[in-house]
Amino acid sequence: LPGDAGPVGMGGLAGAEYGGRVEALCLCDKYAAVLASGRLTLHEIEPGLAVASPGPRERGDRGGAPQRRRLFPDDSSGSPVRGRGQVAAQITACALTDKLLLYGTRGGTVEAFLLDDFAPLASNSIVHAKPIRALYPNASGTRVAMVDDAGEAFVGNVVTGELTAFPLFPKGPATKVLWDREHKNTLLVFDGRDVHAYAYAAASTKGPFVAKLGPDVRISAEGEVTIPPEAMPLAPIRDSPGSSSSGQDEAKDSASALGRVATPIVSLGAQVTCQDSNGNLMVASFPHFAPASSRALETPLGAARFRFKQALLRLDLKAAFEAALEINGRAYWYALSYKAMELMDVKLAVRVYRQLGDAGMVMGLERLRDMDDRKLLAGHIALLYDDYNRAQELFLSSSRPTAALEMRRDLLHWDQALKLADTLAPGAVPEMSVEYARQLEFKGDHGAALAMFEQALSLLQRGAHLLEGGTGAAATLSRSASGDAGRSDGEEAATTSLAEAVQSLALAGVARCTLRLGDLRRGLSYVKEAGDPELCRDCARILEGMQGVAEAEAASLYVQGGQFDKALGIYTKASKTLPLARQVVDQVSAPKLLCLYAAKCEKEGQFEEAARVYSKARDNDAVVRLCLAQLAKPERAFEIVRSTASSSGAVMVAHYCKKEGNFRGAIEFLLLAKCSDDAFALAKAHECMEVYTKTLGDGIGSEEAAMVAAYFEGLHQLGQAGRFYALCGQYARALKLFLQCGEKEVDRAIDVVGKARNDSLTHTLIDFLMGETDGVPKEPVHIYRLYLALGNFLQASKTAVIIARQEQDLGNYKQAHGILLETIRQLEEHKVRVPQNLRRPFVLLHSYTLVKKHVRRGDLAAAARMLLRVAQSISKFPSHKVEILTSTVITLTKAGYKQTALEYAMQLMRPEYRSHVDPKLKRKIEGLVRKRPKEAGADAGDPPTPLSKCPLSGALVPCTSLESGGAGGSKDALPMCVVTGNHILREDFCLCPRSAMPAIYSEYLRYIDDEVRAGIAELPAAQEDKKQVRLPGGAGPGPGEAVIQGGVTALDPVTGQAISKAELVKLSPEECDAFIAAHNKADPDPATDGDGASQAGKAGGQLATKKQVGFASPEKK
Repeated sequence: LPGDAGPVGMGGLAGAEYGGRVEALCLCDKYAAVLASGRLTLHEIEPGLAVASPGPRERGDRGGAPQRRRLFPDDSSGSPVRGRGQVAAQITACALTDKLLLYGTRGGTVEAFLLDDFAPLASNSIVHAKPIRALYPNASGTRVAMVDDAGEAFVGNVVTGELTAFPLFPKGPATKVLWDREHKNTLLVFDGRDVHAYAYAAASTKGPFVAKLGPDVRISAEGEVTIPPEAMPLAPIRDSPGSSSSGQDEAKDSASALGRVATPIVSLGAQVTCQDSNGNLMVASFPHFAPASSRALETPLGAARFRFKQALLRLDLKAAFEAALEINGRAYWYALSYKAMELMDVKLAVRVYRQLGDAGMVMGLERLRDMDDRKLLAGHIALLYDDYNRAQELFLSSSRPTAALEMRRDLLHWDQALKLADTLAPGAVPEMSVEYARQLEFKGDHGAALAMFEQALSLLQRGAHLLEGGTGAAATLSRSASGDAGRSDGEEAATTSLAEAVQSLALAGVARCTLRLGDLRRGLSYVKEAGDPELCRDCARILEGMQGVAEAEAASLYVQGGQFDKALGIYTKASKTLPLARQVVDQVSAPKLLCLYAAKCEKEGQFEEAARVYSKARDNDAVVRLCLAQLAKPERAFEIVRSTASSSGAVMVAHYCKKEGNFRGAIEFLLLAKCSDDAFALAKAHECMEVYTKTLGDGIGSEEAAMVAAYFEGLHQLGQAGRFYALCGQYARALKLFLQCGEKEVDRAIDVVGKARNDSLTHTLIDFLMGETDGVPKEPVHIYRLYLALGNFLQASKTAVIIARQEQDLGNYKQAHGILLETIRQLEEHKVRVPQNLRRPFVLLHSYTLVKKHVRRGDLAAAARMLLRVAQSISKFPSHKVEILTSTVITLTKAGYKQTALEYAMQLMRPEYRSHVDPKLKRKIEGLVRKRPKEAGADAGDPPTPLSKCPLSGALVPCTSLESGGAGGSKDALPMCVVTGNHILREDFCLCPRSAMPAIYSEYLRYIDDEVRAGIAELPAAQEDKKQVRLPGGAGPGPGEAVIQGGVTALDPVTGQAISKAELVKLSPEECDAFIAAHNKADPDPATDGDGASQAGKAGGQLATKKQVGFASPEKK
C-alpha cells in the first residue's frame, strides 16, 4: 500500500508500506499477509490483536503497541525455507487461515507457519517439482489445493507432505478453487465459464485420492457405481424454474452469462455465492448437487435415491446409509458396501453387511474394527477382495510386515512365502519348508518334496534358526515382529520343543519320499531312527502298494504302528508267514480277516486253531462243521446250534444225528433248521412225536398241529389229539375228544370253550358237566372255571360263593379261602366290580386265618377280636362250631374279655354243644360259668375295643368295624387290612404286592419283622409252648409255613408267597380314597354283567340258570 495517507484518510484501520509491487494480499481476523516482489510479509492488522508470544515486534506508525511482524524468506532469522538458491526461494503464492500461513515458492515447496505460536510448523514441507502458482487451503488448513505453473493441480497434506493429483484438471488458467464449507470433502474448480466438481478422500485402500464428479450417478444391479466426469455451468437460483425445453435453454444461457460476469467466492452445500465485476453478490446452485428435474423428488423413494447418490458424490457415507435404509434395495446396499470398504470405514461396512445378511463378511470385518494402522487395514481389505499382490504391498509398508508372510503361508503360496520368510522371519523357514514339502508330496512331486525336507533338516542341524522357533509358525512370526528380548526358560523350552517337532516331521517326510523313490534301505533306516507309530503306518502303506516288493517289511511296520489287522491281512497271503500271523491274530477283531486266517489254518491242517479263530470271528457254522467233521466234538456243536439257532448249523447237526442213529436229536435240529416236514416224517417213522411237539412248544403252526393231532388220534391218545386240534383252531373236534376222555380232560375242555366262544360248544360242555351226557354231575368247580373262561364274571362270582360255602360247610376253610381269593383277583384283573356277597365270606374266612398269626405274634387281644368276629357268624362253620367256640372262650379269657368269654361259655354249655366239648377243657369252661355270680361286678367287664379314624368320615370308630361311622350316618363298607383284620387307615395305606389286597403299611412292616423273628426261633418255641391254641380245619399256615428260612423275608398272609419289606410302597391318602370308592361301587345289574361277558358267556349263564345247576352235595363229595 503506497503510504498511509490514503488508507487513513479513507478511514482505514491501518496502513503499511511494502518494499515492492504488491502481488497478493491475504487477510484473516488478526493477521495480514502481503506478497510483494517475491517476498512475503506477515503482520498483525492492528497491533495487540494477537495473543502475546515470543517473536519480533515493531512499533506501529501511530506509536501504539508493538506489532507482530515476520518477513519470508528470512534465512538469517531462522526462516523455515530450505534454500535451493535465491531464485528457488522466491515466494510465488500465499494463503492465510485462522491458524496457518501457507506459502509456495518458485522452487516448488509449500511451507506452513503457525500463527498462534508465530513459528514455523514442525512438519514436513510439501515438495513439488514445479513452481507454485496458487494455494487454496481448506478451512482448517490441514489440506491445501495447489496449482503449479504447468496448470496441474494437487491436494497437499500439510502434516505428512503427501501430494494427490487432480484428475482431468481443466486446462488454461483456473480463476478459482473452493473448498465447500459444509461438505468438507468437496472441491469446486471454476475455469472462468464452467464449474468442475471434485471429491477428496484423505484415506482409502489405495491411499488419498481426488475424483472428478459429474451430475449423473449410475448404480448397477450388482452395486457398481459409475460417475461420468462432466463440467457444468453455474445455474442462477430462480423462484419458480420452468420445466419446458425453452425454459431449460433459457436457464442454460443465463448460467453461461453468469459464469462470464461473476466469480465464485464461497461454496456452501449446494449453493455457490458469486461476485460480479461491480462487487454485487448473487447465489447460484451447484449444478452437480441439484436434481436433473423436479420429478425425481416427487416420491419419497425418488427423494431417497437422490439423497443417496448425492451422499456418495460427497463421500458422506453416514447420510448414504440413512438414505439406503429408506430405499432398502440390495443394489444400493452393495454400492454403499463397496464405497465403505474403499474408504476403510469398517464400522459402517459391518452395519451394511449385516443389512445384506453376509455373516462371513461381518465376522471378517469385526476383527479389523480396532485396527489403527491404515496400511495394515487396507491390506486386510484387499485380502478380503482377493487382491493378494496389493495386500502384500500394503502389508509390507505397514507396521506389521509379517502379515504378508502369514497371508502367503495361509494361501499355500510357498515360493513367495519362503522368499518373504528369509527377510522377515528366518526362524520360520524350516517349518515352512516342511509344510511346503508336504504339499509337494501330496501332489506327487516326491523329488522336490525330498529336497525341501532335506533343506529343513539342514537348516535345523546348522542350528541357525533354533532360537527363533516357537510353538508354530504363527508364534514365530509374532516373535519376529515383537523382538526376542527377554526370553524366559519357558520360551527356551518351547523353542526346543518346536525344533524337535519340525525335525521329526522332516525326518518322516524324508523317509516317505525316499521309499517312494525306491531307496528302501535308506528309507527303512529313517523309519527305525524316528520310531514313530504313525510314520510306521504311513511307510507300511507305501510298501504295501509296491506290488509284493516289500510286503513282509510292510507287515512288520504295520505291527510296529499298531495296525494288526493290516499285518494279519498280509501274513495270511503266504503259508510261510502263518507263524507270524499267529502272533498278531489275538489283536485283531475284524471278522473278515479272522475268517481268512482260520481258512488258511484249516487248509494247513491246524483245525484247533481254525476253530478257535472261527469262534472269535463268530462264524459259528464253521465251528460246527469242524467239530463234527474234524474234531469229533459233536456235543460242542449241539451246544453252539442250540444257543445260536443257526439254520445252516442245525442242518449239519441233523444230518450228523441221522447218520449216527440219534433220531431224537435229528428231529430237534431239523425243527431248528425250519425243516418241519422232514422232522415230522422222522418223528412219525421212529415214534418220537413227543420230541417234535416239545421242541415246537407253543410256537407250533396250525398245519403242524393238525398233523400231530391226526397222528395222536390214530394212536387213540385222545387227550393229546384234542390238545393239538385246539392249537390249530379245530375247537369242536378238540372238545369232542376231550369229553370222550371223561373228567380227566375237563380242564382242557373248558379252555377250548373259552377260546372258541361258541354257543353250541358251550351248551355241549354244560350238558357234560351237568351229567346229562353220562348221568354223573361233575364237580361244581368246573362250572366256576367255565364261567371264568367265558368271561361271565357275575355268574362266576355266584358260583364261587356256592362252592366256597360247600367247602366251608365241610370244614375245608383253606380251600374256600383260596377259591374266594382267586375269584376276587380275577374280577379285579378284568376291571369287574367285586360284589359284597363275595367279599363278606372272604373277610370272614380271612379273619379266621389271622387268628393263629396273632397268637404266634403274642397279640392275644387281636386274636380274640378276630375269633369274636367269627363266632358272631358261627352258623357258617357247621363242621367246627364247638371247636371254634371253645377257642373263642379260651382266647377271650386270656385276652381279658371275661364278660364276652362268659357269654360264649354259657352258649357252649347248652345241651347240643356240651357233650362235644373237649373233656380236657370242659371242666375249665364249667368253672367259668359257675363262678359268674361271684365275680359279677365292675371287674367282670370287657376292656374297650381300640378306636381308630374312619378313612371316610375321619371319626373315631372301633378298629374292627368294617362300616363307616360318623355324623353323616353313612354305612359304606370299609376295606379290611389283610394283616390285622382291622379297617384300613387313610394316612397309613398300602397294597400287598402279592395279592393286591389292602393293608396298613406300618402293621405290614411289623408283621414281616415278627415273622422273621419267629422263623429264627420257631422250633424251640413250638417245643416249649405245649398249650398253644390249635385251630381246626387247617386254618392258617401249617408247621414250617410261617417263615422262609434265612430271616430276610416272610410269607404274605393272603397268598402264602414270600415277600420282603423292600417291596412295600406306602400310598397317598388320595389313592386310598380312590380305592375305597372303587370298593363301594354299586353291584352290577345281572342283565348287563361285566365288560368281559361275551355272547357265548351269556348263553352259558342263561343255560345254567335254566337247568338250575345241581351241584354235588357234601355227603356225596
